[in-house]
Amino acid sequence: MSEALTINFIDEEEYPSTAQIQQQCVAQLGDLLFAEKDEVAGEKGSGSGGGNHCGTSTVGSSEAILLSYLAMKRRWQERRRAAGLPLAGVQCSVVVPSCYHVCHEKAANYFEIEMRVAPLKRDRYWSVAEDLLPLVDETTIGCVCILGSTYSGHFDDVAGISAALEEHNARNPGQDVGLHVDGASGGFIAATLFPHLRADFRSKAVVSMNLSGHKTGQVCAGVGWAIFRSRKYLPESLVFHGKRDEGGRERERGRECFFSLFFSVFLFWFPFERSLTFFSSLSLFLSLVYRFLFRE
Repeated sequence: MSEALTINFIDEEEYPSTAQIQQQCVAQLGDLLFAEKDEVAGEKGSGSGGGNHCGTSTVGSSEAILLSYLAMKRRWQERRRAAGLPLAGVQCSVVVPSCYHVCHEKAANYFEIEMRVAPLKRDRYWSVAEDLLPLVDETTIGCVCILGSTYSGHFDDVAGISAALEEHNARNPGQDVGLHVDGASGGFIAATLFPHLRADFRSKAVVSMNLSGHKTGQVCAGVGWAIFRSRKYLPESLVFHGKRDEGGRERERGRECFFSLFFSVFLFWFPFERSLTFFSSLSLFLSLVYRFLFRE
């Protein structure tokens, strides 16, 4: 990794292997989590069985959670517009267990989402459907489950909460409350050691998941992942298809897509052209600035 610090990860033309690595990572994670694959005419599928998964690398799970909240909110807004319901003066909400990481609070604050916190029980340190569902209504953009709580490392009942949300949506036409799974601490553990929990896209209400690659080691510090059930759950209105000025020539690159909260990160989604975050380079830069400003 130290040898790669000087490489511009986002320049696929100069370093085409970076795009291939990222595509392979998203394909493997999508397969691991049982995400759906989207087919596109003329595109060679990634992963087994053809088709592509929908996801992106991020600066840790924090950015992945922010992006997932943004996608859920945008889908909620689009549903209300399509139904002729007002948006002005309506505060959207998200339902989160009380053992959440602070990045959930940041996401709700930054994107103006009411955060409804479901408290844990004295004799149970994980969330079940009866904790979250009473807080769900027509303003709810989604619920959150946590795999590896901040307090104790427990897993929320993803499958049970997903089933309850499916029933809720069936009883309430027009509502399509999805479930985001925060797998920053335990996502890989649940997928590999406890697959019977179905804490992944096999639970039908799960629309997005985040994972932290750097917590398991042997990757650049801060590498995270946001994986969506399918292309449907990442609104097109959030994706920018960019042009890039190279050598004074502005050239259309139709498959260059941006979905990021950090200006320096190229994000790919379906069909996964970009982006490896260069968080390690950023960390090095910040450490040098810190040493310069606070050197003894």
